Amino acid sequence: MSTNEDSKIIHFLLLIKAIVIFNADQHEEAFLRIRKLAAACPNDDIIACRVVEAYLRVQLGINASNGARHEEAADHFTAAVNSCTFASNLNIHVIYEDLVVLFGWDLKYLWQHAHQKLCDALRQGGKLEEALGSYREMMNNIDETTKVRCFDWSNAFRQDCSALYLPKGDAAFTANDYDRAIDIYSVVIDLGCANDTVFANRSKARSEKMLWEDALLDAQKVIELNPSSHIGYQLKHMALHGAQRYDQAIKAFEMMLTKMDSAHDMQIRSKL
Repeated sequence: MSTNEDSKIIHFLLLIKAIVIFNADQHEEAFLRIRKLAAACPNDDIIACRVVEAYLRVQLGINASNGARHEEAADHFTAAVNSCTFASNLNIHVIYEDLVVLFGWDLKYLWQHAHQKLCDALRQGGKLEEALGSYREMMNNIDETTKVRCFDWSNAFRQDCSALYLPKGDAAFTANDYDRAIDIYSVVIDLGCANDTVFANRSKARSEKMLWEDALLDAQKVIELNPSSHIGYQLKHMALHGAQRYDQAIKAFEMMLTKMDSAHDMQIRSKL
């Protein structure tokens, strides 16, 4: 008569067989076997099935990414994230140490790794809004320690997204589509990758929409980020004048002229 322990051993061996089949490039057959095991096993073993499926999906996603098949990669990474959502707060590398020992798998940060790969695949495939949505979902569901651990990746991801968004914002502004330009510049600013030029461009777009107070806030940010430039004061003058705050607008205009004179003097000195 088989015991519960015997059942677990058999289940684990069947999982190993599915992994071997996967490694023989019979991917669909392997996933079919894993799903059948999950349907027939107790709750604890379902987790093991999901961990294995998630890991294998990540491997397929990486292969697809390496082949520039970004949509296919995103599908695999999405399946991996959905399979191991529960694992974000579990020490699965300890629970399933046998898989680590047998196959050399790195399960320690499986959910985080899968989610990062998903964000990258969506971005590389041109699906920026989906990529940012996935990024925000990930960041909202990890603790501060994990955020520190993935800081470098997060910073690079945000910068890459910003670099892709900025030309779209500039194109919208050139086409006089100021609402879209404001929205796109706002995304870049929310990503924390904006310089004074981005705030200046959003200030201009807001002024075109006669959103004077919002334009003024952006102008102030330009001055804060680049205090030696006259641009911030020029934008401040425009916003204050539009808001009919004429006395303040004159002061901003005078400061703009002062900054322009200072810049001119610096240019002359540099040629001496």
